[in-house]
Amino acid sequence: MRNQLEKGFTLLEMLVVLVILGMTTSLLSQGLVTTGQNFQRLAVRDLSLSVAQLPAQWFRDSVKHALLYHPYKPIVEGGTNKFRLVTGAVPNNASRIPLAMEWIVAERDGLWSLGFASEQGELVLVKESSQILQFEYLVNDEWISTFIPKDSQLPSAVRVNEGKSHWITVVPGRPVMADVPADLPAYGSYTF
Repeated sequence: MRNQLEKGFTLLEMLVVLVILGMTTSLLSQGLVTTGQNFQRLAVRDLSLSVAQLPAQWFRDSVKHALLYHPYKPIVEGGTNKFRLVTGAVPNNASRIPLAMEWIVAERDGLWSLGFASEQGELVLVKESSQILQFEYLVNDEWISTFIPKDSQLPSAVRVNEGKSHWITVVPGRPVMADVPADLPAYGSYTF
């Protein structure tokens, strides 16, 4: 029996506490290591998914931010292998300054490539496929392979076909016809 004046813990009580602390620390550290490894695996997987989806996102952004400067002068046109436009979202250009750019499909040794080139840069390939890549344009509710408007307009949608399937379909983020000032008839001619 202990004396009422003695204060503190016995050696045996201290050893028990130290053993419990040691076991808890080892379990906690192992759990943290496993959690860290899981987060690292998730980050690598998300990065690989992002890299795989990046070409589609670049194409989507460039078409969604296509611009029309002049109501009568066409600046957007395309065929099965080229699509030219002016956009505020040129890939790899953080300035967001509208630039003319061109999406290009090319074939070499049975391998099809999709790339883009802006007026300030060289051709950047973003996608390769063993199947034929082609552009198509939705105009008047009909998909056509050549888009050459007489005045300034955008197609209602643009898609890239990969073989017999559609790799991506994008709708422009603005009206398909250039805006003409409403006061134009009231004031006569208007300089663009």
